[in-house]
Amino acid sequence: MSLVDETSFVTNYLASLSSLPVRYHADFVPPTWTKSRAASKTPSVPRPKTVEKVKQQGTSRKDAGQQIQVKVKRLKGGQIYTIDIPSSSTVLELKEKLYPLSSVSPANQRLILKGKALHDTKPLYEYDVGDANIIHLVVKSSTQSVDVTSEREDGSRKSSLDKMKSDAFWNSLRAFLGEQFANSDDVERVYNVFKKGSKELVNDE
Repeated sequence: MSLVDETSFVTNYLASLSSLPVRYHADFVPPTWTKSRAASKTPSVPRPKTVEKVKQQGTSRKDAGQQIQVKVKRLKGGQIYTIDIPSSSTVLELKEKLYPLSSVSPANQRLILKGKALHDTKPLYEYDVGDANIIHLVVKSSTQSVDVTSEREDGSRKSSLDKMKSDAFWNSLRAFLGEQFANSDDVERVYNVFKKGSKELVNDE
């Protein structure tokens, strides 16, 4: 057999062997030289990033049409007033609703939430006002209203004193006393008492 024939025979024989199934014994251990070649690593595929859930924070902006129940506690006295109002309403509108309940005019109201004064033009949702909040009411000193009242009282007092200086007033008083007392001496006695008292009142002014 020539060399070519032998080579062809060996090639065909090995090809036939490679097609046969290979069976190993239970105690088979592969030779060490087969482990020298590093096993090919499967390229790692980057995992898609998990979308984190966005925690819903207590947003300060409420739905404009949402109705909320606001509790206002008077700092002095401790009275609590409950008001239903849209969260889009301004602080001034809240004060106007509070006025009939507290008898404190909006100009004299000072509303405080968590130590912060609320501004009239701001909507309630900007302060995160809700059912769980309690707003404190501080009543301002009404110096201006007192001054206006004093001016009115002074004007009324001056008008009364001016009227007491007129002859028509005293003639009317004498006629009135004449209807009340049958004795003219009693009329004069009471009349003189009024007259004397009016002079002292005018002198005090």
